[in-house]
Amino acid sequence: MTVFVAICNALEYAHTQLILHCDLKPTNVMLGKFGEAIVIDWGLAKFKAKAKTDPSSEITIAVIPESSAVDGQGTLNYMAPEQAGQKRNIDHRSDIYGLGGILFEILTGRPPRRGSRQELIEKVLKGDPPSAKEFGRTVPAALKEMCLKALAKEKDDRYETAAELAKDLNHYLAGDPVSVSEPWLDRRLRWVRNHPAAAASAALFLFAIAVTVSIANWLINGARGREELAKQTAVDRLSDAEHAVDVSLTGVTEVLKFYPSAQSVRERLLEQAATDYAKFASVNSDDVKLQLETARALIRLGNVRLMLGKFDAAITEFDAADKRLSPIESQLKIATFERGIAAAQRAETLELQGQSNEAKTAFEKSLELLNRGAAALPADSPRRAEVAEAQLGLARVLQQLGDLDGARSKITESLPSLKLNPGAAISRDVRRVAAKAEHALAELEIAANQLDAASEPLTRALQHYAALLLVEKNYPVWLDGQALCRFTLGNLQRRQGHEIRALETYQKAVDDFDDLADAIPGVPHYEYLCILSHHNMESLRLALGQSPLAHQRLASSIGWIADLAKGDKPPDLTEIAAIAHATFGTALRDLGQTANAEKALQISRQQFQELQEVRPTPDVRRRAAVVVGQLARISAESGRLDESLQLFREADEVLRILIAENDADADSKNALAAICRHRADVLFAADHREEAAPLYRQASSLWRELPDEVELHIGQLWLLLACVDETSRDPALAVTIAEKLRARAPESVRLLALLSLAKAQLGDTDAAERFAKQSRQLLAEGNTTAAFVLALVEHQRGRKEDARTAFETATQQMTDQHPASWSARRLQEIVEKELGQN
Repeated sequence: MTVFVAICNALEYAHTQLILHCDLKPTNVMLGKFGEAIVIDWGLAKFKAKAKTDPSSEITIAVIPESSAVDGQGTLNYMAPEQAGQKRNIDHRSDIYGLGGILFEILTGRPPRRGSRQELIEKVLKGDPPSAKEFGRTVPAALKEMCLKALAKEKDDRYETAAELAKDLNHYLAGDPVSVSEPWLDRRLRWVRNHPAAAASAALFLFAIAVTVSIANWLINGARGREELAKQTAVDRLSDAEHAVDVSLTGVTEVLKFYPSAQSVRERLLEQAATDYAKFASVNSDDVKLQLETARALIRLGNVRLMLGKFDAAITEFDAADKRLSPIESQLKIATFERGIAAAQRAETLELQGQSNEAKTAFEKSLELLNRGAAALPADSPRRAEVAEAQLGLARVLQQLGDLDGARSKITESLPSLKLNPGAAISRDVRRVAAKAEHALAELEIAANQLDAASEPLTRALQHYAALLLVEKNYPVWLDGQALCRFTLGNLQRRQGHEIRALETYQKAVDDFDDLADAIPGVPHYEYLCILSHHNMESLRLALGQSPLAHQRLASSIGWIADLAKGDKPPDLTEIAAIAHATFGTALRDLGQTANAEKALQISRQQFQELQEVRPTPDVRRRAAVVVGQLARISAESGRLDESLQLFREADEVLRILIAENDADADSKNALAAICRHRADVLFAADHREEAAPLYRQASSLWRELPDEVELHIGQLWLLLACVDETSRDPALAVTIAEKLRARAPESVRLLALLSLAKAQLGDTDAAERFAKQSRQLLAEGNTTAAFVLALVEHQRGRKEDARTAFETATQQMTDQHPASWSARRLQEIVEKELGQN
């Protein structure tokens, strides 16, 4: 019956868009893999009038020609009378008739009309509804009356909307009064089931008046047993009613949330769910099991408030659930577990509001309650996954607060609680949480610069999602998880120096998110991740010297962000926008568009400032400091020396604070080393060489502390090979560092190119040529470092004309790809000077 309610809700949405189905029947309804009702065969669908909605909210009807119809107007067994020859009188109530036909078949096992084709046509034209006898004796009177109202001959006698029919059915399932007539005894029995204590008391009062005291005592004892049974029935009815709302209202909204054009009907269904849950929660009884169910209703109500973005109201409901559960803990152990669920939902709400410290406290309380309450669960209960879910929530908040060790501890604690025994069957919920846990652990290890440790959990996470997709193919949540894992894998491969593999992995993630965004357009979550995947891929292209292509795609992402930002701007969008503008500014600077670059970086700086007010995480603060450093370099190039130095000092101060807070923060140390080096370059160019020298030494010292990752040592290699202060150059040390890194990343384009430059500076032309060619084989376009090295090798071998030709080719490549890149211009100066001296 709950599936039928979901069908009504689906039709209600279509009707709000002024679309009529016109051929409703059981064969045109499917149950999706995830519990959703899917109405198919819209081949006879009619637009009653043009929908008064924004064009972006219009839906497309997929025509699936399956109808066995008469004159293209509907199927005879279920057709409304007005569909036979009176087409202009068709409206949404014609579909209500079709719903009545489906309900009749659910209740009786047969269609409302049977017979030959001619007999069916006559019955349609006559329009008489089924007789009461056709329902049989087992069909409850209320359901029979609902069905007959939907099948009324006259449209005005039917339900006005599909939502009204769904509402009556929900009331019936909850044991509440319905709009149709119902025999007195049936109504009283349904009232008794819904109000057991009051009914039992009334019965006892009547018995006490009617019989003697001795007989009354005997009756009272019997009534007490019946009251206990009635209470259990009430508990079961309330639980069933809650489940009905879960499936028919909140369950449907879980599907609708992927369809932005259905947002208004989703909100309406959620509001109806909130009303129903509030009613369930208002049941007063001294029966502990009923109190447990009403508390669960409060938790459900809080979740609905959360879905609607009503955070304060959600917290109120979670607190009310906790207050109702606390007194019954001594009688029902499961009440402690439910208190833990309420606390976890409260924590998640606080986290969404940006209150990380308060969320941490709430998650800790949740885990204390869940761990105590889990004793009431069977050892193999899938609900144990909820403990792991709370541990992941706490880990997430701890990571936001910069406590990486604490976050890692909580994630690793979550995995054993899932009991992932080799060879044992794994439930859907457990596998889902396991995939999230493994992915979270991989991201944490990357953040902690433990790259080798990140590979295995990331592989396991991808395996979990692959297993889920085998069972539930194309389910958006699993596709989303798989794409996110690929995105993280691309980040890991970049950090490990596998740049080409990272580009390929990023492209797969982009394709995944593009597919999701195309299949389910307008979902902000997918659009954000699509933009971020594009950004990371183009950021890597930029680092590899492919500035024009990166610029083009980043400009497209910026436009996409601008469109999304026209409405509300959640923190996630602000962060993505800030990151994208920063990288776009770098691309513009490398292309020589200094003014536009500065403008983009200023926008990024402002966005990071806004973000820090609600999300002052170490990563956000570090990224903001890097942007300030980029602005400092542009100020210096524009001749604003004092402004440049002030900006460098500002970035320097933030990064040193971050390092003081976490000495293992390799990303902040790398960023600070780069700031020191660029600041020293500016001072050296301004003839303040005594001030520059200690900054070069600081940069070198910071880089020596970093783990052996290619991404963290590219800047150090450039310092050792191309520093404007020749006393800071050391090609021999550069070879040592590069060879050590190459053992871990033999296919790094940038590392091979810089190793070739170091070998050339040491006069090892064969090795320089070999490494430069290996680098160019991996990536030719934009690889100006390898191109300039090959020119230098030709010169060192005495082939001056070949050297000059190679140099001009490299210069043209630099002009085409990144004419204002600091590293490319610096290398051009070094090679040109070498060629000019000889």
